[in-house]
Amino acid sequence: MSESREPSLLLRFWYTPIRDIIRWRVSCRLDWRRTIVQASIPDETKALLTKLVRRTRLWRMEKADIARELVAHFEDAIAAGQSGDEAVKRFGDWSKTAKLIRRATKRKRNLLWHAWRWAFWCVVALIGLYTAMGVYYFTGSRNIAVDYTVAMNVEAAAVPEDQRAWPVVRRAMLAMGYTQPPAEPAEGQPNVYSLISERARPGEDGWPVVTAFLNNHAGAMSDLRRAAGMPGLGFIAGYETDIADLPLFDPGKTLQEHESDARLLKAQYADEPPMVWMILLEHLTSLRSAGRVLSVDTFRALDAGDADTAYANLVAMLGIADHADEQNTLINQLVTISIRQLMYQTLSEALAAYPASFSSQQLAGLAHQIAAGRGYKPGFDGERAFMMDLIQHLYTDNGRGNGHLDARAWRRLASELSSFGGPGYFGISDEADFLPTVIGTAVSPAAVMVVADRKDMTAMVDRFYTLYEAEVSLPMWEHPESKAEAELSTLIEDSLYQRTRYFPIAWAMPALGAVRKVAERHTAYADGALTALALELYKADHGAYPDTLEALVPRYLPTMPIDRITGGPLNDTLKDGRPVLYSVGADRDDDNGTAAYDADGDREQDVIQWVIGEGHTAVDGDWVVWPLHDEAVDSGQND
Repeated sequence: MSESREPSLLLRFWYTPIRDIIRWRVSCRLDWRRTIVQASIPDETKALLTKLVRRTRLWRMEKADIARELVAHFEDAIAAGQSGDEAVKRFGDWSKTAKLIRRATKRKRNLLWHAWRWAFWCVVALIGLYTAMGVYYFTGSRNIAVDYTVAMNVEAAAVPEDQRAWPVVRRAMLAMGYTQPPAEPAEGQPNVYSLISERARPGEDGWPVVTAFLNNHAGAMSDLRRAAGMPGLGFIAGYETDIADLPLFDPGKTLQEHESDARLLKAQYADEPPMVWMILLEHLTSLRSAGRVLSVDTFRALDAGDADTAYANLVAMLGIADHADEQNTLINQLVTISIRQLMYQTLSEALAAYPASFSSQQLAGLAHQIAAGRGYKPGFDGERAFMMDLIQHLYTDNGRGNGHLDARAWRRLASELSSFGGPGYFGISDEADFLPTVIGTAVSPAAVMVVADRKDMTAMVDRFYTLYEAEVSLPMWEHPESKAEAELSTLIEDSLYQRTRYFPIAWAMPALGAVRKVAERHTAYADGALTALALELYKADHGAYPDTLEALVPRYLPTMPIDRITGGPLNDTLKDGRPVLYSVGADRDDDNGTAAYDADGDREQDVIQWVIGEGHTAVDGDWVVWPLHDEAVDSGQND
């Protein structure tokens, strides 16, 4: 009875569509229940219609329309002589009818609603997928299975402790005050360490100070020469400075401060070792300094008429260079090459300034020592270890050679990067800001869809290093273009997707194509030194230099030296009675040994290019590989 009463004004407004209210009409046509109650049909039919309309779960306007249609249908059936029960039976299954009515009505809705509906369910599906990705991303565990520092220290650890050169080098460098940084001189006194670093020579300002320094530390110099001849360096590289090395590498730090730092490091990496790129190679600075001291002492000895000590210094420089290569990383190898080339430069100056000082036996001995390391080719085992260690820190391990990016690795990586680049490096501050952390946590699961998995990343890293290793053994004049370098450049520069997919490679893998050029240049300078020594030996035997280099083969040289740019024979000429050995350079034009110089008076590096382009031009001039000191070929600028 209550439903048949006239509704209040408030209810009439409630059941009136907004479009009617806007037209100042209180229609109450959304009250579908009242429509059914007021119909001229049996009460049982009214109850079933109410149940059916409610089950359609449509909008109120749609329910009102459906109610009016059903009421009209049943009123027509009863008016045609059917009873209420008969009309209901002919109508069919109510639950199926409700579903059919709902489906048909929804199909009639406008296109905007259908678009919104599909968008809604797509968003729901994406949220579900992203949630599943998040679960996948934040599960799994890493397995730091390989301690690459052990592999890097295999050669050093194999040297018996009583035959290790490093303790002797350390003692010598400490005796001379060659700490890092070197000890400061007394006020008003010249800085002998700077003079040595700048390759002071007899007759120059400050040379008496250098001579006095070297004479006062004759014992330390003797230790350096002895260390260079020992079987191996035996320096065990790690993540913290050894206590015995503390006075050399960090003289301002007390033992208590060192122990405190060691405890912090141990606590920070209690669950796993640091990334191998954090390994300390502080000894390389000391070895470079040792090479410079030996170079300068060579001229002190020659100036004093002591060719034997000068010879021993030159041989020791090559021994120190060999010791620098113990960890087999790229920086080790570059230091090795730099010390070797410093020895060739020292020899070049020594033979020019003191031409009759060395005996034939000493010249032959130097030739044998240089020839032993002439074909030195850098390897990439150390760099490969860096990348493989990065992968095992960044990825989980499923035990079958695969895995996905690990959620915890990002923060650790950013923390370690900040120690290299300072606050804000790699976009993350030293402080663990809450908002960036939350955003990073929310967004990072998407990386699983883009970044390559562990197996794919490992295969790509292995591919690049295999290409580089194959190329470094090939002569540049036969294969000047680097396929590995071209592929790496394409990966990094041409495709944002590929750069993102292989971001550890794009970010951390060095451009190793330049290493091949460094090795070629070292070979060229070694050939220049060997050929120059052969010329000196020939002159000692015959009283003059030969007319051609072919006369040196095979007694003084096993084979003809090669122009590393063209692959043809190395060129030679005489300037001021001294031999000049040269490659024709990038322009492939023989300029009779005239060296190319830039505007600052330095030797022009563009002359040493195998392929012209990429910012280089064909500079007119030759690549002089002997002599190696600029003063000896200055006259060539005016030829």
